Amino acid sequence: MGTFVQDVRYAFRTLSRSRMFTLIAVACLAIGIGVNTTIFSVVNAILLRPFAFTEPERLVVLEEQNTKSGDDAGVAWPNLVDWRTQSNAFADIAAVQGRSLTLANVEEPERLEGSAISWNLFPMLGVKPALGRLIRADEDKPGGDRVVLLSDGLWQRRFGRDPRIIGKTLMLNEIAHTRARSRHGIQ
Repeated sequence: MGTFVQDVRYAFRTLSRSRMFTLIAVACLAIGIGVNTTIFSVVNAILLRPFAFTEPERLVVLEEQNTKSGDDAGVAWPNLVDWRTQSNAFADIAAVQGRSLTLANVEEPERLEGSAISWNLFPMLGVKPALGRLIRADEDKPGGDRVVLLSDGLWQRRFGRDPRIIGKTLMLNEIAHTRARSRHGIQ
C-alpha cells in the first residue's frame, strides 16, 4: 500500500509540472468517457432493454406507397378495414396516425404531439394503462365518445399526477375529450 501512495504522489507532482499535458490528458479522458456513456445508453435503450410490449418480433408496420410519386403514405381507412376483414396473414391490425394538438381549458394552452389510435392498438401490443382505462371499441366509431390517453410525462407535468383527472373533460383542438389517463398516449 505504501508504494501505491508514493506512485500517486509522484504522478501528481509530474502532472503539476506539465500543465498543458495534464489539460490535454484530462480533456481526452472526459471526451472518451462521455462518448462511451452515450454509446452505451443508445445500445442499452435500443438493443438490450426489452420493448414495453409483448412479442415485438411479430409486429409489422404496414404503409401504402403513392405509385406516382413513390412516397410512403399512411394507409387509407377503407383499405385498413378491408385488410382487417379479408386478411388471414395478421392476428390483428391497428391504426396509428400522428397528430399535432392544442391543449386548452387549462391555465396555459400548449401545443402537443400525439396520435390518433384505433381502440385495439394497446391490447394488440399487450400494454395496459398504469391508471385509468383504454379506449373501448364503441368509442372508436364515428360519433363515438372522444377519449384521450395521457402520457405519464404529461400527467406529471401538466396535472401534478392528480388521479382525479380521470373522467374529466379535456379540450384538444377545441373538441371535448374524456380523460382516461395512461402511461402511453400524447406527450
